[in-house]
Amino acid sequence: MSREWGASRETLTLLAELWLHEPDAATVTQAQRALGLPDAKSADLAIAYVDLLLNSVYPYGTSFTDAWGEINTPEAEQMYEWFAQHAFDTDALREVGAPDHIGVCLQFLAHTLDAPCIPFNTQLLRWAPALCIAVEREPGAHPFYKALAERTRAMLFRLSLPVDRGLLDESRFDVTLPPLSHLSSDWLANGFIPLADEDEEQEVRLKDIVRFLLIAERSGMFLSRARLGYLANGLGIRLPFLPRFDLGELLFLSAGEAGRLDDLIRMLHAEIADWRAAYAGVAQTWPPWSDYAASWQVRLANSATLLDGMQHIIEINPIEES
Repeated sequence: MSREWGASRETLTLLAELWLHEPDAATVTQAQRALGLPDAKSADLAIAYVDLLLNSVYPYGTSFTDAWGEINTPEAEQMYEWFAQHAFDTDALREVGAPDHIGVCLQFLAHTLDAPCIPFNTQLLRWAPALCIAVEREPGAHPFYKALAERTRAMLFRLSLPVDRGLLDESRFDVTLPPLSHLSSDWLANGFIPLADEDEEQEVRLKDIVRFLLIAERSGMFLSRARLGYLANGLGIRLPFLPRFDLGELLFLSAGEAGRLDDLIRMLHAEIADWRAAYAGVAQTWPPWSDYAASWQVRLANSATLLDGMQHIIEINPIEES
């Protein structure tokens, strides 16, 4: 085993530990020396870890790749087959909410460096850089965790993991959405627009647009609870602590009632622009990721299309509590 691979395995193991657990003082010191992470008190990081990775940005693959933004889906369960094929097990699997936690994935990656699991690599690179971008952009996130996300992304690219481009099949979300006024029932029937409730008339409503924007696999971006709060603060709106989808809908309702919907839409367009720039920057840094970035960019364009048509929906169906 070469020294480079050995160093990579050790680095992956340390990165995994930092994603999985709040670090103690010794681990913080190790992270400073090995990864160049900023100094921080372990007590502060314990609070920051909960705020960020338990309550705001969910470090699971299907949070970014599932059509409904759920975890513990059949896609996540696929991980167990790969683990079995490579005789991999870890205590972390008994601690996390699903097997596609980024910490477990980094442990598995360290385990398979000498015998790569190409389907796993292909899937990991689809979402892990997007997760890292979300953490780096998270309002109020501790600098330690922003740096951890940057180091994780850099490490994944430095390894130049072998992937199977044939596994990057085009999904239904890699299709350019027409203007909202031109949407036909076909777009609803195939699940492109996520109807939040049973709707015999198949009409797109506010809650459906909000749900679209909050599902990364559809919208191309991850709007965390903290990000929604940040947007609300920018509008002078106070929001309670609610589940993310409820919070997103309440943000739109409150903005409408305050006459600030246009401002909210402009802020969301700015979010899209920032995500576009982030994906482009990552692809420029590591060109092999360009295919993945292009897929995310299509989704962002669709989000912009829906926002452009939002005012039309509001004019037809004025915002009110549902």
